[in-house]
Amino acid sequence: MEAEVSDDLSGDLKHFMVSLMSAGRDESKDIDFELVKTDAQDLYEASIGPGTTESVFNSIFNLRNPYHLREVFDSYQDMCDGKTVEELIESEFSGKIKNAYLTTVKIIRNIVVFYAERLHDAMQGGGTDDGTLMQIIVTRSEVDLQDIAEYYAIKYEKPLSDAIADDTSGDYRKILIRILGPSGETE
Repeated sequence: MEAEVSDDLSGDLKHFMVSLMSAGRDESKDIDFELVKTDAQDLYEASIGPGTTESVFNSIFNLRNPYHLREVFDSYQDMCDGKTVEELIESEFSGKIKNAYLTTVKIIRNIVVFYAERLHDAMQGGGTDDGTLMQIIVTRSEVDLQDIAEYYAIKYEKPLSDAIADDTSGDYRKILIRILGPSGETE
C-alpha cells in the first residue's frame, strides 16, 4: 500500500501519508508535558522565516498520540497569544497537505464532532454521498456511532436517523437505520 501511495502522491502530502502509514505513532495515552512544550515551540519555530519546515509538522503530527497532541495544540495556542494550530496551518500550508493537517487536527480534537460533520456534509445539497454515509455508519457502528448520533442531533437539531431516512430509501435506508441501532429505528 505504501508503494501505491508513493506512486500516486508527491511532495509534502506524499511524505505525510507515507509517515502516517508507517505506523510509528505512539499508541499510549501518556503525555510528557516537557515534550508538549518542546513540540509547541518546534511548531512555532518551524513556521518562522521564509518557508515552513514541513518535516517538523510531519514528525509531530505522525508520531505523537492524540492525548499528547491535544496538549501540544493547547500549549501552542497559549504560547502564541491565542493563535490556534488551525490558524498556523492555514497560514503555512495550501492545497491537499493543508487539508490533511486540518483534518488531523479536527480528528484529534474531537473525532465524534468530525464524523457528525462528515455525515451532515454527505447528506447536504442535491444527492447523497453514499460512500461516505455508508463508510461512517458501518465503520463507527461498534465504536462511537451512538455518540456521533447524539452530537448530530444536538448540532443539527434533527436526529441522525431522520436525516438518513430523508436522504435514503428502501432496503438501503432500513439497513443504515438498523445499523444505527435502537435509537435509530424510527421507521
